Amino acid sequence: MMTLVRKDLILIKSSIVSLSIFAAVLCFLLKVPLITYILPAVLLVSLASASIRWDEQCNWDRYIMSIGVDRNTIVRSKFVTGAILALIGTAIGLVISISMSYVYDFGDVASMVTACPLGFIIGIIVSSVSVAVYYVTGNSVKTQYISVVANIVVISALITLSMIAAEAFGDLTLVVLALAAVAVVIVYTCYLVSCRRFAGIDL
Repeated sequence: MMTLVRKDLILIKSSIVSLSIFAAVLCFLLKVPLITYILPAVLLVSLASASIRWDEQCNWDRYIMSIGVDRNTIVRSKFVTGAILALIGTAIGLVISISMSYVYDFGDVASMVTACPLGFIIGIIVSSVSVAVYYVTGNSVKTQYISVVANIVVISALITLSMIAAEAFGDLTLVVLALAAVAVVIVYTCYLVSCRRFAGIDL
């Protein structure tokens, strides 16, 4: 499976660099701490579903299955790729946040380290939803719109709930842990839906 993940990362490495630069510029222009934690991860994980589209265009799935790789492994590799991209985006978000703290006085580094997991959690949820939507609806313009709308709804709901919970409890750590539990449920559900749907696709 890791060979499939490595293939995806090699395929999208130039896009990772360009999106990271774009995220850094946008974060510095917007000057909003919460966006700085989340935006890089959300932008990078969009590449996970893009890799499925590229695989489909070159019949990669048909080839890889002909040498004995099962469908669930292919789906799992996309979720792992999304998790790695979310992790890279979170690290980039932390670097951007620390840099901006010296420019705009955002706050102490300890609070940033506590908040940055929000980027990973939301990123991995966005990746999972995007991959599941792609497997369910296929490769079309409609798919892209559905994915965007679904992710906007999910992100808006999670950010709103996070802000309300942070004010209510006064402890961001509890909010991060609660979101992590929600993320596990969403990711696992999306994985099951993706496996079931991909199993029924005639390659």
